[in-house]
Amino acid sequence: MGVTLATILIVDDSSSVRKVVRTLFEAEKGFTISGEAVNGLDAIAKTEELQPDLIVLDLSMPIMNGLEAADVLKSRWPEIPIYILTAHGGPEVDRAAQTAGIDAVFAKDKDMPRLIANARAAFPGKSKSSKSAKSAKSGKRSKTTKTSRSPKPNSATKPPKRG
Repeated sequence: MGVTLATILIVDDSSSVRKVVRTLFEAEKGFTISGEAVNGLDAIAKTEELQPDLIVLDLSMPIMNGLEAADVLKSRWPEIPIYILTAHGGPEVDRAAQTAGIDAVFAKDKDMPRLIANARAAFPGKSKSSKSAKSAKSGKRSKTTKTSRSPKPNSATKPPKRG
């Protein structure tokens, strides 16, 4: 089994966009797609279940948009970076994303290579062994999942999983 740098949750209401993002990350060594979601509410549920290392979130979605979802996600899992994908970029979106705690904003039409580069830079040399991957699925983060960019709190600081 290869070294996993990061597990990724892809959130977009468009199956074709999810497929493109999945294909880009799967072409890169070290990234594993842990799951996909179709709207903000689904993203919250999948984050609770999968505990991804990175969330790639569409801005415009039905039911709950990316900014609304990011607000909830960052309040519950502040250590998980969130990257917004949008077809509607601009200074207003950048300001709103910054206010919501979004780590980066990428245009769907031109920033996909930059999305991958930023993800790689966010997780340099971080590795999960099979053992730590299993503990991550159970809601526990091992010491090997910390990155050099910022420490992640241990599982005791996360909200308890609901059964």
